[in-house]
Amino acid sequence: MENENYNNIKKYNMIDLMRFVAAILVICIHTRPFEQISWSIDYILVDIIARIAVPFFFITSGFFYYKKIQKSGTNNNYILRLIKLYLIATVIYLPLTIYKISNSDNSILKEIMIFFRSFVFAGGSASQLWYFTALIFDVFVINIMLKKHIDIKKIFAISIVFYFLGLIAGAYYGIVQYIPLLNKLVNIYLDIFITARNGLFVGLAFTSMGMLIYDNNRLRTKKQCLIRILVFGIGLVLETILIDKYNLAKGHNALIMLLPLSYYIFTFLIQIDINGRLDYKKIRKLSTLIFIFHIIIRDLIQIFLSNNIVVFLSTTLISILISIIILKLENIKGFKWLENLH
Repeated sequence: MENENYNNIKKYNMIDLMRFVAAILVICIHTRPFEQISWSIDYILVDIIARIAVPFFFITSGFFYYKKIQKSGTNNNYILRLIKLYLIATVIYLPLTIYKISNSDNSILKEIMIFFRSFVFAGGSASQLWYFTALIFDVFVINIMLKKHIDIKKIFAISIVFYFLGLIAGAYYGIVQYIPLLNKLVNIYLDIFITARNGLFVGLAFTSMGMLIYDNNRLRTKKQCLIRILVFGIGLVLETILIDKYNLAKGHNALIMLLPLSYYIFTFLIQIDINGRLDYKKIRKLSTLIFIFHIIIRDLIQIFLSNNIVVFLSTTLISILISIIILKLENIKGFKWLENLH
C-alpha cells in the first residue's frame, strides 16, 4: 500500500491518517464487533461504512503511483515490490494454510490445487490478501495501456465497464438467476476464478480512479465534496438495504454507490492540509502491517475467545503492537529485511 516516498507533503498527511482508519475498518469487516450486541449497528458499520476501506486503498495506490510515473515513467519495480510483499505475506500465513489443509475432508492434493488457484486469483492464504493480487494485476494492465498511449480517462471508462460486469457476479448476483444463459456463464466463471472480487472487476476501477483524480486539475471544493459525500452516502445505504432485502448480493465488496462516494471522499481528504508532531510516514507503514497481520492474529485469538467485540479489540491492539515492534526492529542491524513487509 505504501507505493511512494513523497516526503510527507503536508496536504497528503490526511491520506495517511485515513489509511490507518481504513486498516481498522478492514478489521471490523473480518471480526464483526457488534454482531452479538446489535444487528443494526453491526450491519451499518460492517456492511456499509467499512466498505469504503478497500476502495480507498486502491484509490490511494493509483493516485500516488500515477504521481510517480508522471515524473519518471512507468515503473516495473513497483510491481516487483508488490509481488515480493504478496509472497512474504503468503509465507507468513503458510502455517495457517497447512493447518487448514491438514484438517480438510478433501485429499491433500485437492486442497493444494485449491490453494494455488486461490493464490493466483483470490489472495491465497488469507482473505485480505486479494488486495495485493488485484493491485499487481491493475498496475500491470494500466502500465500496458499507458505505454500504448491510452489516456487515463479512457482507461477509467474501460474499468467502469468491467466493474459493472463484475456486479452481476457479486452484489447483484441474484438477478442472473432469472436469465438462464447469463446465470450459466456467471457460474462457470465463478467455478474457475472463485470470485469477482479481483483486479479486473473491482480493483481496476478504483486504481484508475486514483490516477484520474491526480490528473484532474479541477477538483470540487471541500463543501461541494461534502454535499456529494452525503448524497452518495445515503445512496450507498439505500443500495445495500435493497440488495439485501431482495437477497441479491453474493458480497458487498463492489457496489454502484461506492464509485462516486469513494471518489468524493478521497477528493475531500486530499484538500485537507494538516500538520503536527505525528510521524505520518510511520502511520502509513503501520497501516500496511496491520492490514497484513490482522487475520492471523484474529484466528489465533478466536481459539480462546468467542466474544466479537473482545476479538475485535484484541486483534486491533495486538496488530498495532506487533506492527510497532516490527518498525522498531527494522532499524536494528540484522533486521533490515523487515522493511520488505511494508
